Amino acid sequence: LLIDYYVPENQLAERLKQTEAAAVLQTEQALLNSPVLQFVEYLVNTDPAWIDKLMTQKPFLDPLLAAFMAWRLEEGYAEYNTADAKKMFKSYFLIDRRSVRDGNKIGKKDIIKEPRGITLALLQQLKEQEDAEDESASLVED
Repeated sequence: LLIDYYVPENQLAERLKQTEAAAVLQTEQALLNSPVLQFVEYLVNTDPAWIDKLMTQKPFLDPLLAAFMAWRLEEGYAEYNTADAKKMFKSYFLIDRRSVRDGNKIGKKDIIKEPRGITLALLQQLKEQEDAEDESASLVED
């Protein structure tokens, strides 16, 4: 059995690299197990431009957490406290604290700097699905 599946060392990178199908399955599994990724999918499905907004505008975390909590209750799940939800979001997004002027006060607020690995993979898959749907819709119109 070992002889049948032996891979020479100079071919390791090529023969053992992750396939696209495996990446899709990995992302799908993460989506099934993560309420944060399910919420991201919901946001993209309701507002396809959300991906671009996330990448360009660097949104504040607090409104996104509030929307996440409301979505959880709407879906019939138990409510998380804010600290737990924030901790979950930190697993899927790189969060940065910035000084923000609010009237005469200066305070610190969390912003989403960028999505982390599995979140980025999910966003790319959702974007590709959206592009494929747009392409098939344009073919139907022609």
